Amino acid sequence: WISSGPHAGFVVHPAFYQRGNTAAPADYIYVGAYEAGDDGANKLRSQTGDTVTASQTIGTFRTWAENIGSVQWGITSIWALSAIKLLYYIEYADADSQTKIGKGITDVEAPKATGADGIDVNLAINGTGKGTGVDGETPIAYRGIENLWGNVYRFIDGYNAVDGDTPETDVKYRLINRDGSGTFADLLAGGDYEESSNLVNLPDGYIK
Repeated sequence: WISSGPHAGFVVHPAFYQRGNTAAPADYIYVGAYEAGDDGANKLRSQTGDTVTASQTIGTFRTWAENIGSVQWGITSIWALSAIKLLYYIEYADADSQTKIGKGITDVEAPKATGADGIDVNLAINGTGKGTGVDGETPIAYRGIENLWGNVYRFIDGYNAVDGDTPETDVKYRLINRDGSGTFADLLAGGDYEESSNLVNLPDGYIK
């Protein structure tokens, strides 16, 4: 369930406590409409018709995002992605987003620029749709967020999968603290994360 305001039994989603909002949750968070491009000065940007930047480390991308203005800017965090997915689940009541919206660019090797295949004008009133072309070879958008899946691999910040001695039982997820007290890093430091009781998906392949 989700509530538009304070209500008994509800809590504010952890996404709103991240990036300097530990004392009080933010009123809103920004999410890039497009996959990030490089402005040529080591700073990320989100705009249509751009080449998606890739082949850098998560640390480099984190720095380029912070160069936009402050540490309140960053690459997509695990909690921001979680909030978006919750909204999708509530709206569609189905975990198979590739059937409900579109496969995304998953059947071709070469990525496409942002805004490809007329995706910017192929959206329904709720900002959701897909580009003109073959499903699996054309971009999708959910609520104005293009290529939430497909096109290029991406880093999600504030998340580690850490090996143990016995993978079937010891491999765990580490998630940056939900109260916003953790510091984003390539490997989350002790005290900055909480550990999930769920086991990591061990077989090879994509998580759908």
